[in-house]
Amino acid sequence: MTYQLDITGLLGGHSGGCIALERGNANKLAIRILHDMLIRGVNFQLVWLNGGLKENAIPRECTIQFATDTPETRLSELLVESVEKIQTELEFSDAGFKAALQIIPTAPQAMDTKTSQDIIRMIYLLPNGFKARSMKIQGLTTVSLNLGVLRTEEGKVTCYFSVRSPMPGAIEQLSD
Repeated sequence: MTYQLDITGLLGGHSGGCIALERGNANKLAIRILHDMLIRGVNFQLVWLNGGLKENAIPRECTIQFATDTPETRLSELLVESVEKIQTELEFSDAGFKAALQIIPTAPQAMDTKTSQDIIRMIYLLPNGFKARSMKIQGLTTVSLNLGVLRTEEGKVTCYFSVRSPMPGAIEQLSD
């Protein structure tokens, strides 16, 4: 069966001015939900990932299509568990978070299971968000990064980041 996971309802914002507000990043949240399913025994094959519009904007929406033989009732149960945790975490910074799962007609070719798992694990582990603030200027973010765009084109998944810091060493470290 093929499913579509949609993340919506987030505030988004500029990755420079709003990153310290700890708003939800739709790309990271969609990946987190799939990672939660993965570690609970769901095997799936990614079809495609599509989230965010610009590298320097915190993404408000993300859609991922995947195929699995896990029953819909089990997927829905796992989704509810993940959503409840995320809603609690975002209660004060991004209360509009929503996640929905729907069955879709047969999808185009899916990636194999191992590649799908590797992609989910890698993106799950990538850093994102506020990292450090100035010790001299109150409220000034000095190091941050934003997974602004996820795209799948011609079977290749690409992550586009905006890395910000006035310190070249911090940019270099995050980029590495």
